[in-house]
Amino acid sequence: MGASTIYPELKRLEKHGLIGSSWEFVLGKARKQYRITRKGQSLLMAYFVELKAVIPVFVTCKTEDDLVALND
Repeated sequence: MGASTIYPELKRLEKHGLIGSSWEFVLGKARKQYRITRKGQSLLMAYFVELKAVIPVFVTCKTEDDLVALND
């Protein structure tokens, strides 16, 4: 994953209020620091709750047919 992928995604996340940024100067060099916001933390926690519920399903399914059977 290169800069052409990461920075547009960071900009999108910031636009939606999921992360914030600020400039930091270290040894005369400017660097943009990113941090997750409360809104971003809430969304991430909700994602983890959903993921935790889904993982056991994938662990018990050994083949694609097992996944198809779950939807029947």
